Amino acid sequence: MVYVLDDEPAVVVALARMLQSSGFTVSPYISAAEFLEAHDAETPGCLVADVRMPGMSGLELQRTLRARGIERAIVFVTGQGDIPTTVQAMKAGAVTFLSKPVQRAELVAAVREARCGMPSGGRSVASARISCAASRASPRASARCSSWSRPAC
Repeated sequence: MVYVLDDEPAVVVALARMLQSSGFTVSPYISAAEFLEAHDAETPGCLVADVRMPGMSGLELQRTLRARGIERAIVFVTGQGDIPTTVQAMKAGAVTFLSKPVQRAELVAAVREARCGMPSGGRSVASARISCAASRASPRASARCSSWSRPAC
């Protein structure tokens, strides 16, 4: 499941169509409040979310999910990205940060990474790869790195 969240209905429709045409099941939302009300933490999948939205922003949603103990892989999209916001999102565990207008290939690649590449423990793929690359000398670390639990794609 790919949850798509943006305050602009046309953007939600466009992102959903791109993902559906690539074989993903999509659940669209136009507000963080709507998403939180309908969200089932037990359903595997990832979230594609706008950063800046009225009410609760994408970053606030990310913090809310984490505060509730929900580890959901997030791909952020934005038309108004800046370096501090990107760094904040990535440090909090975002898989990646895409600029609008999003190209289909980069969105699909990001969602595949988010759905299939999240190691257990909720670390981002990038931080897990860095951690594993830095510890290749240890057989135990190598075993841990090769045995990530991945959701079904």
